[in-house]
Amino acid sequence: MKAGAVDFFDKPFVLQDLLDGIQDALARSRETEAPSELRIRLELLSRTQRDVLALLVQGSSEEETSALSLHKKSVQRHRKKALEKLKIQHGQEHLLQGFLPIAVVHGA
Repeated sequence: MKAGAVDFFDKPFVLQDLLDGIQDALARSRETEAPSELRIRLELLSRTQRDVLALLVQGSSEEETSALSLHKKSVQRHRKKALEKLKIQHGQEHLLQGFLPIAVVHGA
């Protein structure tokens, strides 16, 4: 446990218990060990950039971001600028899933 283990399993183990343990460990990792560099970069985003990315990460298309009252071209521009600031390539927004809700709450 000192080396960072979250849990242990006796053999023979039940596959579902192992999968549940992995999911729990991943969730804890996202909550407690978020890269500080990414958090710092998230603070550089404007509120609109954070909101656009948050909606896109949640699965909304550029057209479905109408809740922000932005034209599709504006959404694309905010997305591009935000990804540049975060140093994330286009199409890799899913990497932000554990981080953006935190940024949107703090930035609001």
